Amino acid sequence: MTQTKRVGIVGAGCSGLAAIKACLEEGLVPVCFEQDNDIGGVWRYTDVESHSSVYKSTIINTSKEMMCYTDFPIPADFPLFMPHSKVVEYFRLYMNHFQLEQHIRFQTRVISVTRTLDGQWIVVSKCLQTSQEATQTFDAIMVCSGHHWNPNIVHFEGEERFTGSIIHSHGYKDFKPFENQNVVVVGIGNSGGDIATELSRHCKQVYLSTRSGAWIFSRTSVGGAPSDEIALNRIISSLPTRLVESVATKLVKDYGDPALFNLTPNFSITQAHPTVNNELLGRISSGHIIVKRNISRILEHSVEFEDQTVAPADSIILATGYKISYPFIDPQILTIEDNSVSFYKNIFHPKYSSLGFIGCFQPVGALMPVSDMQCRWFVKTITGELTLPTESQMNQDIIRKKAEMAKRYKRSARHTIQVDYTPYMDELASQIGAKPNFLRLLLSDPMLAYKCLTGPNTPCQYRLVGPNPWAGAKAEIARTYWNVFVPRDYAATIERRRGGGESRKDSSSSGMSSVLMTLAKMVAIVSVVYMGQRAYHGTLVLPATN
Repeated sequence: MTQTKRVGIVGAGCSGLAAIKACLEEGLVPVCFEQDNDIGGVWRYTDVESHSSVYKSTIINTSKEMMCYTDFPIPADFPLFMPHSKVVEYFRLYMNHFQLEQHIRFQTRVISVTRTLDGQWIVVSKCLQTSQEATQTFDAIMVCSGHHWNPNIVHFEGEERFTGSIIHSHGYKDFKPFENQNVVVVGIGNSGGDIATELSRHCKQVYLSTRSGAWIFSRTSVGGAPSDEIALNRIISSLPTRLVESVATKLVKDYGDPALFNLTPNFSITQAHPTVNNELLGRISSGHIIVKRNISRILEHSVEFEDQTVAPADSIILATGYKISYPFIDPQILTIEDNSVSFYKNIFHPKYSSLGFIGCFQPVGALMPVSDMQCRWFVKTITGELTLPTESQMNQDIIRKKAEMAKRYKRSARHTIQVDYTPYMDELASQIGAKPNFLRLLLSDPMLAYKCLTGPNTPCQYRLVGPNPWAGAKAEIARTYWNVFVPRDYAATIERRRGGGESRKDSSSSGMSSVLMTLAKMVAIVSVVYMGQRAYHGTLVLPATN
């Protein structure tokens, strides 16, 4: 009789929860180690800096329809863009629904992960309450500890004589310690933009320092539709990169031309991870934030920039990203330099394929559904149902993917693990048979095929077919427009009525909405393609590239 395989899981954030569920679906025994006393990982707010840390005002930049797990939609009455507290509340609903908590060992830190000669894994963990260490053996390891916990600290000439405070954004919690100060924020990624915006309401002056400028995206687009639900579309993802780049540049410049805000980027709009902020440009326009280029040196009470201007400074906040690090893994098994990792399909260690890294990627889109898909494939290889290529073939694929990303994105430690949502999800789904066959779908259910192809590529599309399909996937795809555009309280009321089998009147209204949405989609797609063709053939004025 074959013994049930045990899987050690490091971390109970969004990836760790998906890992536990995937193991249970395939009859594996998961043991999840979480060093904090609760789930949530990076999204769990605490008043003090911890392993993974968000600030009090954090709001997610992806819409709830696009960030849910593949078979567990976010409740209709949750806000479209959720604050961190709602994200953790959703994780708790997911955990409780699938009964995952019993498999988590809270306040237990993984000290080391080593490999035996016969291919098993030894995990040494420590209970933080008792300081007692324990050793367990596993058939596979799923590392779900994230990559936003080890701050990348940059240094500047003269910083040792600065009389104020210098902190990394990882330690930023709220504006209170910085009230009435002059603050310099270094970096214009999403954290830098958020922190500068918040501080600009409470400080004497905020200076935002950036080396390379930025394209600033809004969370919402034309008509109030979530930007990610328009961008993460199968038709758009299949268009030539230059065409998409031209259209996106036009749309983003209409929202706010970077040149007007001293933010002119030295890269094209598709060459960097997007900076999403609905308030930053307004705060710059009002003078509450002054944009500066890179710091040349730090003085006793001020900062000098590369343009030789000097600004007074009481505090400096470094929003300079993170180092990818897994210190508990035997260095003979894994070493990482310059944030460059070599995992097959961003998951598998090519030499030790029973060691998987879930969530070690930076998506243009949400992390949760992608981690979910990674887990579904990984566990299939552990059960033996699916096999992987040879080590040599995996290494060749890793080299090819790195070359593609290096060509696509500007050189930066931020872009070493970048993936594009739809192509990557389709690639993973194809491995387990979960990618919809659209020709077959077109013949069997034309309306569903149309919604999948022309609407947002929502996570539940990957539960229509394949292993462990979800019976509610089709209905959830049909409700996407409703969940986004109908006011939250009304949407919740209709959901309750549907649950009780009420009212044909509501369904006819929904039908009319569907017709209007179909027409709107057709107009939008024709417009996007038309604009793109004009840009592609040079009849649309394009921004100068540096």
